[in-house]
Amino acid sequence: YEAAVPAALAAVDGFRVFSAGTVGSSHSRHAHRESWLLQLSGRKVWWFQPPGSKKLPRSARGNGCSYFARPPAGSTVCVQSPGELVYFPKDWFHATCMLDRWSAGVGAQGGQPTVPGAV
Repeated sequence: YEAAVPAALAAVDGFRVFSAGTVGSSHSRHAHRESWLLQLSGRKVWWFQPPGSKKLPRSARGNGCSYFARPPAGSTVCVQSPGELVYFPKDWFHATCMLDRWSAGVGAQGGQPTVPGAV
């Protein structure tokens, strides 16, 4: 896909994101500043919960794909396909699970990277 950043998303002040994974890989439930992701290849399922939702202990976060069996209470679920863009505001809890053999997306996240040495 060739795409310019939509004007409404250009104000997300932070860093660029590249997300890739294979079927069954995931991001466990977490929250951070506002973000958006354009899915380029494969499908990804997202679970969202609003700010103020019950926090989970780190040991209970696990693989995001485990939410198929038991979704977090009060969560909203969507499946993102290639060419679709997902945006979510600051402090929304979210988790993902890759559904296809290969999944990749690009986007931006507000704030600074939390991975040491990331640029």
